[in-house]
Amino acid sequence: MYSNPTHQLLMTSLLRATNTYASASADDGAGEVAATAAEGENSSSSIYNHYAVAALMSIIAWNVMVITLEVNDFRHRLMVAYDNSPSSDSNSNRYIASLVAIRYGLRDALVDWTLMYLIGYSIMAGITWTDAEPESLLVIWGFGVMISAALIAVSAIKIPQWLGMYHRSKLSILKDTSNLAPQAAHDLTTEGSSLKTFRYQVRLGVGKHFSQFVYVLLPFYVDLKIWAWLLSVVIGSAFGHAFLFVVFKCHRRFKKHRGRVAIGASFFLSIVSALLFTRGMFVVQEGWQRDIGNPQVLYPVSFFVWLAVCGLWQGLKYYEYNRLSTENTEEQEAQLFGTLENEPETVMVDDGLETTASELEEPLLDTSNNRRDVMRNESLAGQELSYFYYHSAYFKRVKFRGDGAASSITNSMSENSTPKEIYKTFTALEESYDVKWYQRIWQFLPFQPAWKLFVMGTYDTFICCRKDSEFNTKPLGHKAWFVVFKVLKICINCLALYVAIVACGATIQRKVTSSKLPYSFEHTYARMNEGSVCGFDKKCGDIRTFESKDLAIINNFTIAHCGPCGECSNWNDFPLQQTDLATPARTCGQKNIFRQGNNFLTHTQDCIQRDIGFTSGCAWPWAQSVDCSKKHCAFIYLQSQMTNQVGNFHVGPNTITSATCSEASCEAGNPGSFVYAVGANRRRMNIESEIARPAMEQCGLVGLPNNSIPKNIRGYNDWASFMSPKC
Repeated sequence: MYSNPTHQLLMTSLLRATNTYASASADDGAGEVAATAAEGENSSSSIYNHYAVAALMSIIAWNVMVITLEVNDFRHRLMVAYDNSPSSDSNSNRYIASLVAIRYGLRDALVDWTLMYLIGYSIMAGITWTDAEPESLLVIWGFGVMISAALIAVSAIKIPQWLGMYHRSKLSILKDTSNLAPQAAHDLTTEGSSLKTFRYQVRLGVGKHFSQFVYVLLPFYVDLKIWAWLLSVVIGSAFGHAFLFVVFKCHRRFKKHRGRVAIGASFFLSIVSALLFTRGMFVVQEGWQRDIGNPQVLYPVSFFVWLAVCGLWQGLKYYEYNRLSTENTEEQEAQLFGTLENEPETVMVDDGLETTASELEEPLLDTSNNRRDVMRNESLAGQELSYFYYHSAYFKRVKFRGDGAASSITNSMSENSTPKEIYKTFTALEESYDVKWYQRIWQFLPFQPAWKLFVMGTYDTFICCRKDSEFNTKPLGHKAWFVVFKVLKICINCLALYVAIVACGATIQRKVTSSKLPYSFEHTYARMNEGSVCGFDKKCGDIRTFESKDLAIINNFTIAHCGPCGECSNWNDFPLQQTDLATPARTCGQKNIFRQGNNFLTHTQDCIQRDIGFTSGCAWPWAQSVDCSKKHCAFIYLQSQMTNQVGNFHVGPNTITSATCSEASCEAGNPGSFVYAVGANRRRMNIESEIARPAMEQCGLVGLPNNSIPKNIRGYNDWASFMSPKC
């Protein structure tokens, strides 16, 4: 499933990229641009960096919630597994060590994916730190807001499930847990099991939630400053924990009205999601500038349509809960803060302080079977914040209750052993050989679990292709949803990678273009009216090059264009310069996109000669220019497709377009020499084009000495009138 969409996407992009190669050339000899563009783009969109990135914030906030569910799932499965195991001192200590393993696995995963996110950020931001295209930043930012809207909409749908109203859905958009906990907890109670393996499974389970957003986040790192990245992570984490705390308070306070609370919270989040979606559309349009009709109608309609979709999906969830069967509905599911059926009870401890305990508290596995004799969360009655943290992913460090701990510790451990020391004792016994220092470093690095998760994700994606998989036993509707969701996920990841690659490539090409523009302008148009000229003695007569305009005038020749004559300086090609060259040239590029080298050049030359009407000699440098632009300006063009800037011929001091790139790299021998080869182009012939040029960039000598080539009211020479009738 990965190969086909990626292949199609790249092929489509390459096909589109060809459009600009000829288009850039068609306007004025492989791409005109004003000399003012030589300043380049030394600054990116400051608007973009004035805000934290919405996509990164929302993804971090989402991960805070699902990681809480993931950790609670491991705790719950572990509790069930050891409750069903024989009661013994060894099992009690192993259970304690297993809780420490969960904490360590969580820590490992947080370190892994902080590093992985930093690596992705460093690559993208390092390449695009400057010279990123401003309009593309607005488009990316707008889509980031829309992704935030989507995640909030998913949260709105999940709220009733998290508060215990619904069971886990078979038709999940984003999974709450990785489903690694049941097997990991079961394996831990079997002979030959390893705490390190269990810890690694926790590491994978938590990491799975981070891994599914790695590719999606890459485009949002474009031109992102480090302070904005850090601010986004901090704000996202704060929002996630605030959301958890609100759910916790509602869970505790509105026990008898959980349905109303869940529906109200879901409706509120749906409205917020719809507002963000509409805002995202507005920002995208600011950078896109497409014709969308009446925005005063479109934006309100999009708000209510999005809100209706959220309501429809919530209705489908309710229908599924009431009408469709779900797997393991009798089995207790991990929720954000336990179940709603039992109030937390208050017990007394030896120091006389009240402590609050709940159904998620870890069990005691000794003969007394009173789980609170060994462990307690030590949150005082009324101190709900401590209680909240105990039941979040950062559950309080396991502690013993004084003398009760001594009876549950085996003789091989001291009475004062801490849970961490118990864990180390078990892991030391499990290691059959000394682990080398480099092996420990490799185990610490995130690459092994990242690769493992990639393999797991690939296997899960293509599970529908395995004849012996459980997928084949599912109903047709579930199969269809699975395939649709996987295809959508692949397309989103491929699109994110495509945008990230194009952004990096375009930024590099923009930097190169900015560095080359001064040279290109200096050697082509800076002193265009001072050098050699191409003249003719009479219409349809002799055409030759003169070292200066004075020599041409002395010899009674009329100046056809500034600069020496070239392959296109002939009576067949002169009148064609004022016609539409972009459309047929674009078509020729598309027809030969998959050809390479001389094969590409010859076929493109033949096409240009046939469709435009150029002579063979003139068509050849045009084909070379197309090939040059393909090599040096493709990413800029692809990015302009995303920002609707392909047909934008606005010229300003901070404009770098595919035409600008073509001029910098393909006109003045750096490396292409299009202008020298063709001789005649629009600027040299003083022909009006879509780009408004300053007078110094237009040849002012055309028609001298007798002004035999007429001019229009704007001062441009009218070659169409002069060449009628043609030679």
